[in-house]
Formats: sequence, C-alpha cells, structure tokens
Amino acid sequence: MNAYDMGYLTAMTSYVLDMVGATVVVLLVLMVLAAAAGFLVARLERRRARRIHDDLVGMRDQPGRHRR
Repeated sequence: MNAYDMGYLTAMTSYVLDMVGATVVVLLVLMVLAAAAGFLVARLERRRARRIHDDLVGMRDQPGRHRR
C-alpha cells in the first residue's frame, strides 16, 4: 500500500461517511414528517368523533324519537 492508496482509502471513507450521514438526516426528516402527519390525522379523527358524539347526544335528547 503506497501513499496513493492511502489517499484513495481516506477519500473513500470520507465519501461513505458523508453518504451515511446524509441517509441518517433524510431518515430523521421523514420521521418528523410522519409524526406531524400522524398528529394532524389524530386531530381530525378526534374532531370527527366529537361531532358524531354530539349528533348522537342531540338525537337522544329529541322528544318523540324512539330507538329501535
């Protein structure tokens, strides 16, 4: 192994570490986006469930309506 081989090895190691670092950053960004999307979907589902609950309570309180 001569000096040229050592330089190539160093450059290759640096390139691999850069690619691993970039991959980790991309995965972290995707995880944050997935968490944000999950949070928003959960909020929408809670709002939908509350609306359905309020409708059911309103139907229950109406006089003259009977459940079958």
